[in-house]
Amino acid sequence: MQFPHIGIESWWTVSLVITVALWLYLIPLMPNRRYKLQIAAIPVVMALFGVASSLAKGMTLEQLLPMYTAALGAILFGLFGQGAKVRELMAEMVEAGADKPRSSTGINVQLAVSCCVMLILWGWLTHFGTR
Repeated sequence: MQFPHIGIESWWTVSLVITVALWLYLIPLMPNRRYKLQIAAIPVVMALFGVASSLAKGMTLEQLLPMYTAALGAILFGLFGQGAKVRELMAEMVEAGADKPRSSTGINVQLAVSCCVMLILWGWLTHFGTR
């Protein structure tokens, strides 16, 4: 099987697009400023974790950017199309003063499938285990 080759410039572009798409999709669904800031911080925290991993484990950007993109993509695609349900669950949580929203089987299944698909896609696109 022929693996595709994606250069570092393309990974930067895809990472940026996924980050902006996540912000544009999820931030408006959040019920208040606190949660909007938490969603906005997800890519920042992931980037800081990536830098720390790079320093501790000697990972390169060619390794980190695909992981970052796959992780954010899994979140984005795992919640895509579930906006009304996410908004409803978050509003319920805020009204009840709960720490986390109640569980939604549909969202959980979509997130699980999205994570599996993005993990497989990441492995295929980065030739995982073949270098």
